[in-house]
Amino acid sequence: MNIQKLISSVRQAKKLRPLNDFHRAPRSGIDVMTEEFNDALYLLKELFKQFKAHGCKIDISFYGEVFVLLPESVHRFELAISDRPYIKNAKDLLKKLENVQFLKLDNMDVNNTLTVSIKTIRPRAEWKHFSVSEFKSEYGLFAESILKELRQRVRYYNSPDTNEWTVNHSSAEDKLAVIHFGGALLGPASMLYYLSQHLRKVIYVNDLSINGNQITVNKSYPGDETNHYFGKKEDAFFKKYLFDYTAMSHEHDKNN
Repeated sequence: MNIQKLISSVRQAKKLRPLNDFHRAPRSGIDVMTEEFNDALYLLKELFKQFKAHGCKIDISFYGEVFVLLPESVHRFELAISDRPYIKNAKDLLKKLENVQFLKLDNMDVNNTLTVSIKTIRPRAEWKHFSVSEFKSEYGLFAESILKELRQRVRYYNSPDTNEWTVNHSSAEDKLAVIHFGGALLGPASMLYYLSQHLRKVIYVNDLSINGNQITVNKSYPGDETNHYFGKKEDAFFKKYLFDYTAMSHEHDKNN
């Protein structure tokens, strides 16, 4: 496992993260302000070193998600780094809420803090959040705390998750996000702009495929299918932002 290559993959995927702004279920990953990105990568690199020393296997997805496999089990977890609100006196505030309906927080009560979040890849699993400031530069202790939490969780799993899981995949939700992002980025000069407007009015999309020079949308019920055709501009956009996209053929290029 080459840690530097893993970090390079996370850095490379940074350009894809704006897709999350158009996604109903954003993908996990490294989402911090630009000025904090290198610090987050340094933290991630140090955690990777500790995970590697414990025999863990690490994968980075096309979209920049971080997946870690525990050596003593078949369970994976995902790891994210972000800025999250941190309430210093949360316990005291919760105690006060037992007697009142609302509390006014002062600016000094709430601060954003760099946070590492973890979640096992399992239905209904919940995120556990660790404030980076609590561990300072003690990366060994930080990694141990993360692994301890995960080992405690998987101990109560009766069997491995039977759902099919792969590092890279592209769901209908991802494709919808790509269409909406493309419409916003390319503007009225692209057919994605008008398709995005149309799809926002659709209550439910059952399935969606993008390949060749065609987008096929299957809506709420069988037979309710529409096809939409795009050109080179959209083709170049999908090549960059959509995993497993089948690009337009050279024959199509020659004919247009």
